[in-house]
Amino acid sequence: MGWKLILAATAALILAIFTIQNVQVVEVRFLLWRMEMSRSLLLLVVFLLGGAAGWALGAVRHRHQKAES
Repeated sequence: MGWKLILAATAALILAIFTIQNVQVVEVRFLLWRMEMSRSLLLLVVFLLGGAAGWALGAVRHRHQKAES
């Protein structure tokens, strides 16, 4: 087996363990908005939003630096 396959299998196993351990339902409140979801889904959404924000800020910074050159 290649190292990429071993790495992917390890990541999938860690993700499965994390999901199984965090199935409790939590309430999310933001201003007047209220929703219930599993803790693992909430953490996944926050992680993806953070990644998207970081990617967008990096793209803006790259475009700004390119325009200055």
